[in-house]
Amino acid sequence: MAIKNPDGTPYRLQSPNKIMKTQQPWNDKEKVVVHNMTAEEEEEKPKPEIKIAKPKKKIEPKKEAIIEKLNEVKKSAYCLPAKYEEYTDTLYNEIKKRLTYGSKFVFEIVPIKEGDLTYEFWSDKDISTGSIILVFGERRWWKVVESKDKVFTCYPSDLTPSFEE
Repeated sequence: MAIKNPDGTPYRLQSPNKIMKTQQPWNDKEKVVVHNMTAEEEEEKPKPEIKIAKPKKKIEPKKEAIIEKLNEVKKSAYCLPAKYEEYTDTLYNEIKKRLTYGSKFVFEIVPIKEGDLTYEFWSDKDISTGSIILVFGERRWWKVVESKDKVFTCYPSDLTPSFEE
């Protein structure tokens, strides 16, 4: 089926291009001049000598200053510790883990990174994965998902227990 113009006549491709009739072809016999395409070598500038400074002795801050800084940064938080109990499924005879929570307690934390979807803190307590954390003065509950060298990474928790007494 032919493609047709709006008036009903068959559509015809334009060929050859009318501009090509007036264009002059390049001949190898003619010298073609190309501007700004010269391959001039740039002069290498001498590089300045780099003086390497010897490292000075490291100045360690005093322990009192470190403790004072930690006291400014540390916060208190509630914790609902998670406990995993293993049990054997009687129907399929498989070993499964059940998550239960212990009694709540208050402990000290040092926040490392606070974000909308992650929270990292350091604590001297051993907190198991799955525990629920609520930092004093905040409205978001966090669930511990990873712990490495007493640095705990948390994600928002779907469980929001009451820590009121």
